Amino acid sequence: MRAFVVTGPGSAEVREVPDLTPPEGEVVVDVERVGLCGTDVEFFTGHMAYLADGNAWYPMRLGHEWCGVVSALGPGVDLGWLGRRVTGDTMLGCGRCRLCASGRQHVCASRQEIGIRQGRPGALAERLAVPRAGPARTAGRADLGGGRAGRTRRQRHARGAGRHG
Repeated sequence: MRAFVVTGPGSAEVREVPDLTPPEGEVVVDVERVGLCGTDVEFFTGHMAYLADGNAWYPMRLGHEWCGVVSALGPGVDLGWLGRRVTGDTMLGCGRCRLCASGRQHVCASRQEIGIRQGRPGALAERLAVPRAGPARTAGRADLGGGRAGRTRRQRHARGAGRHG
């Protein structure tokens, strides 16, 4: 499988990486879209604090804003997830501490962050493995073309309503 890998500050390449087999409780997603943001730029330039404090290291695969379709299931995952269009939470808590138990996995000391923290590979690849608890189902027929993803049909039409007539 191909993936975009940042190998060091200001250095990256497309590499062949091992294909994914989902472990227990995880799914593999065929990535359709990935967003890039300032966090990714900080990693690429070498200025991200996680690099200095040891929570991230090179080489790394960025991509924490993503969507795609579930294409493979690990043991213990309901068959109903197969073929679902999903997006996901970047923050993956340990699931065992009091913070995770109270719904605050985003501040769990042992958390992984997809494409960001503790070596969890991101979505700048053909496929991404994530825990079943991570992805959220999206609309069955998401509009992924023309930069219109995220807006409903009504929002797109309302935006241009004042221009007609």
